[in-house]
Order: sequence, then structure tokens, then C-alpha cells
Amino acid sequence: MVFKRIALPAAVLTTLIVAAFDANYSGNPYEELQRAYAGGELSLQQLVEKQDSVFALINLMYRPVRPILRHSCFDCHSDSTEYPWYHKLPLIKGMIDDHISEAREHLDLTHDFPFSGKGSSLELLEEIKHEIEEEKMPLLSYRLLHWGTLIEGGQRDSLFAWIDSTAAILDDFFGEPDDNSTETADTD
Repeated sequence: MVFKRIALPAAVLTTLIVAAFDANYSGNPYEELQRAYAGGELSLQQLVEKQDSVFALINLMYRPVRPILRHSCFDCHSDSTEYPWYHKLPLIKGMIDDHISEAREHLDLTHDFPFSGKGSSLELLEEIKHEIEEEKMPLLSYRLLHWGTLIEGGQRDSLFAWIDSTAAILDDFFGEPDDNSTETADTD
């Protein structure tokens, strides 16, 4: 995978890289971006115009949680399915293939962010979080045959932190403006 160069000040980019790879980092990459924007080091309009840079940033932050999704979700929600031995059985093969086809329609993690599927990027992130919170995904039938695929504990916390950060970035960069952020003209 090749990332396009991110047009961010070196200090901001360094903070984001540290945040993405250092589990002990206690800062908030999103707040670092906000500080850079507020300090005039970073133009929000520049980032919006360079959508690829925003997604490259999100994907940089995604790197530590991608293995969690690879382990628990990729068999059904990507094109890198590792089929079990029983997939060769005619009736079972049809059921598994239909399930995977339907799963990829709803959410396809084959390529890095933005994911494809039914819904906007924000809706997909909300759905991922909801399904994992409710322990609906991975499906129980899958978990019974693939022990250790339930996302819980620290993995769940890391994934949810990435989802929340990504949702905040997407909402800030591509969402509707806040009613509170628009200035109203005073009429005397």
C-alpha cells in the first residue's frame, strides 16, 4: 500500500505517528490537529480539498487496529477469506459463499478506509461499533468454529477509540457545520 504524502506540519505528523504506534501515548491526535488548525499551522480547507490526505491520516491511525479486524472480520468481510476444510462440501460451500457475499454487501474491509458497503463511512463505523458492543459480530456460528475471534477487552477498547477518533475527524472535515459555529449578524 502506498500513502500519498500528507500535507501536515512535521510536529503534527510526528504526534499522529507516535499516537498510532505507541500504546502508551496519552495525547489525542484529533486535538493535535485542532491545535494546529487553531494556531494557523494547518488550513482546514487545505485538508478538505485533499481528501486523500485525510483518509491517509485515518489509515495511519487504522494500522494498529487492522490486525484485530483481520483476525475477527476479514473471512466474511474482505476478499482475503481463508476457507475452512468443510467449505469443499457442496451444501456447506453454497451456504458459506452466500453468507460471505451478503456480508461483503453490507461491509467490505478489503481496502483500507474508507470501507465500502451499505451506508456512509460514518454509518458503517457506527454499525461496526454497535455490532461488536452487542456481540452480534462475529456471528456466534463463526465464533464456535473460530475460537478467540470475539473482540473484547483491550482490543475492543483500541478499536472503539479508533472508530471514535475517525468519526470525529470525518464529522469535523466532511460533516455539516454546527449551528453554534456560524455567526449571526446583529440587527440594530
